[in-house]
Amino acid sequence: MTIRTKLVVSNIIVFGVILIAVAIVVYNRTEETEIARLDSRLEAGAASFVTEFEDEWEDNAFPDYSEVDTLPLFRLPGLRMQLLNDSGAVVFQRGELPALPAGVLNQVLAGSTVRQVNKTGHESFRKTAQPVSIDDHIRFVLVLAAPTDEIDERLSGLTVILILTMSGALLLSALAVYLFTGRAFRPVTQMVDAAEMISAATLHHRLKVPHVRDEVSRLGDALNAMMQRIEDAFKSQRQFVADASHELQTPLTVVYSELEYLKRRIHDNQTNESLQTALHEVDRLSHLVRQLLLLAQIDARKLTIDRTAVRLDEVLADCVRLLRSAMEQRRIQVQLTIADVVEIQGDSEHLKRALINVIDNTVKYSPDDSEVAIRL
Repeated sequence: MTIRTKLVVSNIIVFGVILIAVAIVVYNRTEETEIARLDSRLEAGAASFVTEFEDEWEDNAFPDYSEVDTLPLFRLPGLRMQLLNDSGAVVFQRGELPALPAGVLNQVLAGSTVRQVNKTGHESFRKTAQPVSIDDHIRFVLVLAAPTDEIDERLSGLTVILILTMSGALLLSALAVYLFTGRAFRPVTQMVDAAEMISAATLHHRLKVPHVRDEVSRLGDALNAMMQRIEDAFKSQRQFVADASHELQTPLTVVYSELEYLKRRIHDNQTNESLQTALHEVDRLSHLVRQLLLLAQIDARKLTIDRTAVRLDEVLADCVRLLRSAMEQRRIQVQLTIADVVEIQGDSEHLKRALINVIDNTVKYSPDDSEVAIRL
């Protein structure tokens, strides 16, 4: 997972948790407000009913229950009412309501107002039960209940709005973070692409550093400084190899010449064999030095190629001749097939060196008493 993806996912998780917490608070506060508003309406209606009931009781008569629907409290849609005496018997009832539990009845008769949520079948009601006093004595209990359908519908609508709002906010937030991080990481991406193209042959290239001085530009400066140090180290290495190879050529030539002169002056067979071995090793060392110098020139792009007309068949035959003694020591048979004269434009010395390397590797890694086929 890329850093950009991690940032987007982290933003969605954190922002989503915050939105969920805010939505829960909004939902709960809205529910509390709606229920408190319904409770206020129920209590106001109950107060008006109790006042009229007490006025009627002063004349030692119950209210006319046939006209109870005209009271202001019944403007609440779906309102249900129960009037209980102090023994719990129903004096008057409008609509179906479950019996009031004995514990709640005693609590109301003690002077408390009790608010509850009751469910009847598939309906949910907000119920309030409060005492009705006659001559400063609690003689009745008034129970009012109003359906919470409207509150449930408003809360359902609020839930849909919150879900849609949260989804849109999360989507916009994720898109904003994705675009912002893309813009912020664009210089880093460009530097990575440029760094992937850098090799030992292209160390002179440098990363493009943004003009804004931030962590990205500091990273670019650090990488450029590191590449500069690597390039300097490569230059020092190339120069050392070139200088060492060049300086070793002269003493090796002198040693080889002196050993050859000494070999011609000494006629002892055993000594001549030792001198021949020394000449062979000096020659091998000279060849290695020439190879190092060649690699240094190639690495420094200073290798000069003298293109002339070259008989490739003659170069190949000469290479086989030079390595024939090594082949004979391993008892390797060589079958050289040259179908026709081949003339090309190239550097005969570099071609000879390349062909000798190929044939020499063939000899080294072929088993004894085997055959090597060379075709041109």
